[in-house]
Amino acid sequence: MINLAHGSLYMVGAYLAAAVTQASGSFMVGIGTAMLATALLGALLEVLLLRRLYARDHLAQVLATFALILIANEVVRMIWGAQPMLLNAPDALSGPVSIGGFFYPAYRLLLIGVGVLVAGLLYLLVSHTRLGMWVRAGASNREMTEALGVNVRLLFTAVFAVGAALCALAGAMLGPLLAVQVGMGEHPDSGLRGDRHRRHRVDTRSPGRQPAGWPGRYAGPRRATLLAARGSVAGGGLQPRPGARLYPHLRPHGGHSFLAPGRPLPGAGLIGQSC
Repeated sequence: MINLAHGSLYMVGAYLAAAVTQASGSFMVGIGTAMLATALLGALLEVLLLRRLYARDHLAQVLATFALILIANEVVRMIWGAQPMLLNAPDALSGPVSIGGFFYPAYRLLLIGVGVLVAGLLYLLVSHTRLGMWVRAGASNREMTEALGVNVRLLFTAVFAVGAALCALAGAMLGPLLAVQVGMGEHPDSGLRGDRHRRHRVDTRSPGRQPAGWPGRYAGPRRATLLAARGSVAGGGLQPRPGARLYPHLRPHGGHSFLAPGRPLPGAGLIGQSC
């Protein structure tokens, strides 16, 4: 099953956590409410829509879940507006913690701990419980699992609800670090507080030359080099990172051996394309 709308559940969870936290004044109440509400939403979504897509081809799954992204963005915009919402971390976790002589934000340590804890619990659940055995069996051979008396439809609904709750947990935990805004599930780095930026694809070919060096190897020898660049959201300008600026001058002939040095390629030059 291809589900492109998981980021929408992440966004909905962040908005619910922000709204409940502002209303109740409790960050934990906001997280718990967001997880429960998003789990119910995920179960409803699985029963009404996704269950009908399991037997369809990948194209139908992509189109349906992409439509969910558009619908979720507009619904969130209608309910909470287009402006980002503020979600603050608890005051007790707002400062740094001293670790071996250096300071690290306490809230980020909490994020690391929660991530490790969730990963460990999921591993134990899937690998060492009867429920996990049913999930693995249903994913491998649904017909045989149903013949053994397991309600696979209910099981898959429960699994999707748990996944939706974890999406809400991620959105709520990252809300204090990122701007809670429409579309944050599709572009999670677009809401970095104090440094909003766009991600760009940058072709670092020097004029008339082949793709340059290791970034080209990362993207594939015959594809354009992919580097990150920062640009002003307000002005929409493209400002390549120093590596994108300097590499064509340091390696004017590039780093690939499949083309002889000096052989021109079409479309040479520094090109930025917004993702």
